[in-house]
Amino acid sequence: MTDTVLSCVRCPIFQGMSQDEHEQVVKLFKTSKYKTGETIIYEGRETQNLWVLISGQCEVRKSHFNGKLQTLDTLDAGSVFGEMSFMSPAPHSASVVAVDDIEVMRLGREQFELLRNECPSAAMKILANTCHILSDRLREMDNWVGKMVEQNSQSNKKAEWRDFRAKLYADWQF
Repeated sequence: MTDTVLSCVRCPIFQGMSQDEHEQVVKLFKTSKYKTGETIIYEGRETQNLWVLISGQCEVRKSHFNGKLQTLDTLDAGSVFGEMSFMSPAPHSASVVAVDDIEVMRLGREQFELLRNECPSAAMKILANTCHILSDRLREMDNWVGKMVEQNSQSNKKAEWRDFRAKLYADWQF
């Protein structure tokens, strides 16, 4: 196994894969290096890449209407990012910037389509694992917003938030 393959074993995107599936997936990823301060993903631009941070740290940054940047998260080796635009073509909701010199792997949509044809079981595991990552992030966001509303709002805003959540989840029931 290569160093890149070994360094990504703990990445959640590879959960449940056999060694053969893992090696087939990793050979489709392209490896890149970025220097401290370089932007990997730009908020508002559209790409369809699934990124895995191999080494170093990145920050997820969101610009606000007043032009200020807010750091939403710090990503460590093994983290996955770009998954929302990978799954559904749309502009990125935030930027990802290298905190120090980093190495990343990226899987483009075209490479993913090749994987679907060559090794459908690995492609399915990537999709399932990406859905799991997105679900965890949505749950975390829901909890965060709920706590914020409960702590910092007037009672009518709390009721508004509860109604919104109820409608949001009710619309998705099958």
